[in-house]
Formats: sequence, structure tokens, C-alpha cells
Amino acid sequence: MCYYYKFFTGIALTIGAVHPAAMSHLNLKFTGNDVVATLKVQELTLREVTQFTIDADGDGHITQIEFENAWPQVDALLQSTFWFEADGEMIVPHFTPTDYLGDVHLDNMVLSASFSVADVNNDFSVHSDLFLDSGNPQHKTFITVDGFGAEPLHYMLSSKERDYLLHLPTQLETLSSYTGLGFEHVLSGYDHLAFLLALLFGVASLRKLIYAVTAFTVAHSITLACSALDIVSLPSSFVEPAIAISIILVLITHLKQGAKNSNPAIPAFAFGLLHGFGFAGVLGEIGLAANAKVMSLLGFNLGVELGQLVFIVPVVVCLYLARKLITKIPSSSLALPLLAFAMNYVGLYLGVAAALVCIYAPWPINKSSIKLNALFINSVLILLAFNAGRWLA
Repeated sequence: MCYYYKFFTGIALTIGAVHPAAMSHLNLKFTGNDVVATLKVQELTLREVTQFTIDADGDGHITQIEFENAWPQVDALLQSTFWFEADGEMIVPHFTPTDYLGDVHLDNMVLSASFSVADVNNDFSVHSDLFLDSGNPQHKTFITVDGFGAEPLHYMLSSKERDYLLHLPTQLETLSSYTGLGFEHVLSGYDHLAFLLALLFGVASLRKLIYAVTAFTVAHSITLACSALDIVSLPSSFVEPAIAISIILVLITHLKQGAKNSNPAIPAFAFGLLHGFGFAGVLGEIGLAANAKVMSLLGFNLGVELGQLVFIVPVVVCLYLARKLITKIPSSSLALPLLAFAMNYVGLYLGVAAALVCIYAPWPINKSSIKLNALFINSVLILLAFNAGRWLA
């Protein structure tokens, strides 16, 4: 029983440290030469701002009164880090709060601003340093533009790309943007990574591994597409707990049956359908590019698959090496702790390698998620090493 306790404790502690995606949403609505800008800001993002303290009572939440009291500082931050440019002329929007989302403790604040441009057909760009230098450097601003062209435009600003000139994105730009989004999402989605680990405990051969990964990919691709295209969907209040339960069920089943007697492709497909709805959650929040829905969906799914490979391959290699080493290690009290220490350093190097891949990828990557991923791998490797005599023999 202590083995299950150690594993679940490690998983729970690691998942508990995950930071929700830091993202604001900007909607620009053009009506002739008039523009209405609506900005939705997370309360968690505001609490991370270092220039001032908005959570006056320090309870880890923001109330409407606290936000209104801090509005002069928030307004000053907005005006110094967020602006538009129309035909070479700088436009600083003057936002006012228009709505508060949540209960007593707010989840999001909605701000609005209106202004006019001389000619909507001239160049119009958005610049945002919002929260990047004064709070969370991984913050992103997702932009939706209505009325500028025949179809809504979608774009994402980050620390690597702080300016956006309004234009209809090419298919390749859309593919790259959504691939990066899917890649980052799966690397920071520790429930999905934990499920993949649970599947690996039922893998005894390369063939089983390929079948399991393929089954999981096919299954989550089906429900991801169905949910993203509004064919069928499930509420997150059901999906998230169900995913957590799927991890426990698959892990316990594989630990009891053993890798040789398990068929991981079956739970991979069955629960992969469920995980697809989880992957669709971020797309539901952002949406597919109206002019390139298929390319958006393809890119996001491709990013998810790439992220899975970045995670699975190093873990499988470590498991393979562990199986080889354990048969040669004498059963002494120091053997497994020393192996754990060595595997931890392997995990560190794997984490650095994954980070380098992400840094030089042609899309924006949330570096904090990569650091957490390295931590996650290290934690699991240590648990595997200390329990290697039971799990990997």
C-alpha cells in the first residue's frame, strides 16, 4: 500500500503546483471608423503584478471592492503597457470596468474602451507589454477582431511577439500558432501526462507502446474535433474529475495485472475519448480561427502529439535503462537510493533538453510550463527508482 501512497502523493503534489494559463482576452469590434475594445483580465494575473498589491486583505482572492480601490493603479498600468497604432498615430485606450465575472471572489474583470480611427482601411496594430514586465512573463493576450474583414481574425501576443498588425493570417501562420498552443497545453497539462505514465505501467514491449499511443491519439482526436466543432461536448465539471479518476483506475489496474498481462491500448482508447474533451477545453476558451477552422484544429492536434512525444520518449528511455540496470544491481540498502540520485540527474538533463527544444521552436512557449515539466519528470523518476524493485523487476 505504501507504494501507491508514494506515487499518488508525488503526483498530487506536482499537479497542485501547476499554474493556470495566464491569459487575457482582447476583443476589437470595428463598426465603420469606430472601435470598441473589450479586455477580459484574470484576477490571478492581477494578483501577480509586482507594482502594487490589489489583494488588500491577503486572502488569495480579489473582491469587487478591492478591484475598485486599486483601479487607479490598474488603469495606470494599462495605459503604460497597452496601446494601439492607427496609420502611425498612437492611441492609448481609456478602459473602464464594465463587468465582474465570478461570485464574491472574482474570476475575471471585463474592461471596455471606445475610440475612432481616421480610416479603417489603413494600418492598425496592437501593442501589449501587459503584465509581461510587471507580473507574469508568460502572460499572453489572445486577440479576436470583428468587423475588420469578412471573417473574424484571431491572434496571440506573448513576450516573444508583442505587436500585431491586423491582417488575415495565412494558413501557415494559423497552423504554427495553434501547433504551439497545443504543444504548450499538453506539456502543462499534468493530468494528461500522468495518464500517459499510468499507461506506461502496462507496456511490456515496443508493440504495446505503439498500440497504446496510437489508440490514445485516435481517441482524443475524435472527441477533440467533435467538441471543437460543436458536434458534442461535455462540461468541464464532469471531464476534469473523470480524467483524474481515469489516471487512478488505469494505474492500479496495470500495477495489479503487471505489464505482461496488461493491454494498455484498451484503456488508452476508452479514456482517450474523455481526455479529448479535456484538450478541447482550451480551444473552447479561445476558439478556432473562423477563416481556417480545419487548419486550427489540425495545428492544435499536431502540437498535442508533439508534446506527448517530447514527454513519452525520455520516460520510456529511462524505464528501459532502469530495467537493464536493476538486474545488475545487488539488493543492498544503498543500491536503489543511488540509482534514484543518478536518475534524477538524467531527468534534469532531459528537462533542459526539452526546454531548449521549446525555446527554439517557431512558436511562443510558456517556459514556466517546461520547468514544471522537468520537475514532474524528476519527481516521477525518483519514485520509479525507489520502487523499482517492485514495479520494474
